[in-house]
Amino acid sequence: MKYFTGTIVILVILAIVSYFVLLLWGINLISAEHFTKSLITFGILVVVSFILTIIIPFFFKNNEKGYDMSRGNVAHPKNENAE
Repeated sequence: MKYFTGTIVILVILAIVSYFVLLLWGINLISAEHFTKSLITFGILVVVSFILTIIIPFFFKNNEKGYDMSRGNVAHPKNENAE
């Protein structure tokens, strides 16, 4: 997941830098208004996906699965066939 996020962040940074370098040379492929709207849209999608990543586990968490806290400091999965 961190590689995917890092790749997306690098691509956004490269897009922004490329846009400003092209403007420096007088090349206008897209308007500033469209570029701003696309960045705002991307930001909204990132925020919503982050919020959903945090909220969804609360709805679909299975409390029966997990770790047995009575077996010491090492994480032991709960075993349904335990004695």
